[in-house]
Amino acid sequence: MRYPLALLAGLAITLVPLTSSAATASYIGRFEFMQYYPGYYGDNVVRFANFTDRVNLYAEDGMADVLRDAYFAKAKVMVTYTITPCPGGMMGTCGKPYYVQVQHTDIP
Repeated sequence: MRYPLALLAGLAITLVPLTSSAATASYIGRFEFMQYYPGYYGDNVVRFANFTDRVNLYAEDGMADVLRDAYFAKAKVMVTYTITPCPGGMMGTCGKPYYVQVQHTDIP
């Protein structure tokens, strides 16, 4: 009975890293910089950065629209993003957002 249980435990430990999702992180704050950034991540990519917190997020389509509205309204946001490699030796954390919550009520 010990052999099958040990085999099952070893198999479970081996498969755990295969089932984990990509590394994610969260950011809460305001963005200080916005830049249209085609090329590295896609054609319609907009970069949002906070240099103080060293966060660079690359958004597209609807996600970029929401972050752009928050940027111009100087609204505080909570963003959950998938961590990606930073292009061109950029320092800090880079990622692609997949969830945004705007903590401001004056955005139409």
